[in-house]
Amino acid sequence: MLKNDHEDYVRTGLLGSISLNLPLIFEKASLDKDAFIGSVEEIVCKTTDAFRLQKESLKSFIESRRIPLLSDSANGEPYFIVENGIFAIELMGLYDVSEKICNSQNIPDIVSEAEKIFKKINEAIMRASGKGNRIITSLIRHEEAERRFRKGSVSEEKRINLVPRNIPFEEWFKLESKLKSLAQESNVILLQSLDEFEEIKKTNKSGILIHNPTTMCACCGRIYPIIEESCICGSRSRSFYL
Repeated sequence: MLKNDHEDYVRTGLLGSISLNLPLIFEKASLDKDAFIGSVEEIVCKTTDAFRLQKESLKSFIESRRIPLLSDSANGEPYFIVENGIFAIELMGLYDVSEKICNSQNIPDIVSEAEKIFKKINEAIMRASGKGNRIITSLIRHEEAERRFRKGSVSEEKRINLVPRNIPFEEWFKLESKLKSLAQESNVILLQSLDEFEEIKKTNKSGILIHNPTTMCACCGRIYPIIEESCICGSRSRSFYL
């Protein structure tokens, strides 16, 4: 996490994340706002429970010495993967579901509804996370959501219904920037290596979560790049992502 001081990065690791397909959840809630919020809160509770179990599992791995206590280091300083570990709940399609709920194409109305929905979801996450569990709420850009959930390339359960964009790009950019300002930690950048961090530092941005995509084999405990389909032991089962 980048703060004002650039030396504050790599003090944490992204231990896990989940993406909530808000428009699809709204559909399955029979297009009812109260039922939609209830469904999201239920998913959040189950997700935070899963995150909690995952964290306990990581601690047991460390205690059994299957992985070292210190996972990595940068600039000579080690950092911890569990004690300072962070989880992320990504919200996709916030603008789209807000437009459907308020039944309006008036941008101020949609933004106002989006702010209300985000507040309710964030409050649910804070209630469910409990003490000692660091969970951030991240808003995924429309372009990224469309890439992940494009119709035809994924199953029905994973698709996302996206509202066609009929406003100028400049206006949409301003709107999306306003929505992302609701979540101060929405700027998530996936890095293949910490070497790429030097380029990020030049922008002097804050609130950027650095994620070095590696994972740990659930069978032998080896940490290896996520781009590899399986561990050298042959297992495809993964315990967590770093």
